[in-house]
Amino acid sequence: MEKEDIEKFKRILLKMKRDHIKERKTLEEEYLRQSTRNQAANLSAYPLHTADISGDIYEQEKEIAVIENISEIMHKIDEALHRIDTGKYGICEKCGKEIPKTRLEIIPFTKFCISCSRK
Repeated sequence: MEKEDIEKFKRILLKMKRDHIKERKTLEEEYLRQSTRNQAANLSAYPLHTADISGDIYEQEKEIAVIENISEIMHKIDEALHRIDTGKYGICEKCGKEIPKTRLEIIPFTKFCISCSRK
């Protein structure tokens, strides 16, 4: 792969990382606000309805899952940046063939070519 292509993908990965950090921070702050609000509601003299509690729990679990997914993608981005630094970016870790640029443009942090990914 050409050096300018690698630099292009590095810029893309760094931007993705910044965007994911920002998104995760926003979600974590919202999760904390929601948790604080729920704790305050639990201190109320009025009993909570079971449907309200289960709805709140569902929303919290959904937010946690999204935060975990973002963290997982950030880890994959960090791995891709490491592969750039070590000269292994764009090479399939399974078969050793070059990963097509069209695939890297869609999933810049991928470690595998399409055929190995399907296996």
